[in-house]
Amino acid sequence: QQKNRNLRPYALPFDWCYSDSEVALANFANMLDDGFRGFALKENMQEIPGVRFGYKDVKSRYNFVHHFKASVETLGEYDRFNATLRRRIRRFYSEIERSQVVLCLLSRTWKLKDSCLDPLEHVLKSKWPDKRFYFAIVTYNSHPPSIEMRNGNILVVRIPRDRTGYDLRERVFEWSFLDNL
Repeated sequence: QQKNRNLRPYALPFDWCYSDSEVALANFANMLDDGFRGFALKENMQEIPGVRFGYKDVKSRYNFVHHFKASVETLGEYDRFNATLRRRIRRFYSEIERSQVVLCLLSRTWKLKDSCLDPLEHVLKSKWPDKRFYFAIVTYNSHPPSIEMRNGNILVVRIPRDRTGYDLRERVFEWSFLDNL
């Protein structure tokens, strides 16, 4: 949706990744704190059954389903992926440094406790105390449909339908909150 609205000029580390639990969010906070040192290491990559060249980082719990064109064992494939990922990580830190306001956008289909962003907020505020951080959480299969602001910096968008290819290819109205950023 960011790309469909011309809000995504380049890729960052978590573009086209997904996770399926709050554990991954806690891991994200830890990775930010330690400079992503242990993120997506080759020895932690495990094939995702039924996904051609899809891998899960078993330590961070992030899944990479669009990043590999061949097996991680293919000569140079992991190195290509790792170089791209490290470039995106450097860009991520650089963008935070040059910005005054940062929006973290999370689209999910799994349940999430309100407190799960606390570790991430803590790390962001301790590393960059002069920056303002906002979070937008888009939740699919969530009733009733709504948009609400929590704690002054967390926007929660509830979409009652499943996430589909429509969300990736078209400019959909449920994401219109991005148009006002």
